[in-house]
Amino acid sequence: MSANRRRHINALPGIKLLMGFTVGTIALLTGLGYVYCQNQLHRMSDEKGKLEREYQRLQTLTEAVEVTVAKLSSPQELKKKFDNGFFKLNEITTDRIVRIGPATPGFEGKELRAISNERGNP
Repeated sequence: MSANRRRHINALPGIKLLMGFTVGTIALLTGLGYVYCQNQLHRMSDEKGKLEREYQRLQTLTEAVEVTVAKLSSPQELKKKFDNGFFKLNEITTDRIVRIGPATPGFEGKELRAISNERGNP
């Protein structure tokens, strides 16, 4: 009879071990997930800082270029370039000019009307 009692006493508590292992695994995976998310958060904040610094640098460069463009397109600068011969102007001859008026052939008695986006009655 003592053999039967010993068999039940020495039996491993399998369900309790399995539950403990499952709870431990879930806790371990949750902790690792938390650490991974924190690392991603720090990495992305560093990248955001780099992008913000790059954006500020590009804004400064854009402002500098805008000032340079404004300076080079000022009337005084353009006149100076024109006087130095930087620009070459071609004269427009009278045979290239189109004049519209009563003296134009094919215009007899028609009047000019202002250009508008509204449609008139046909």
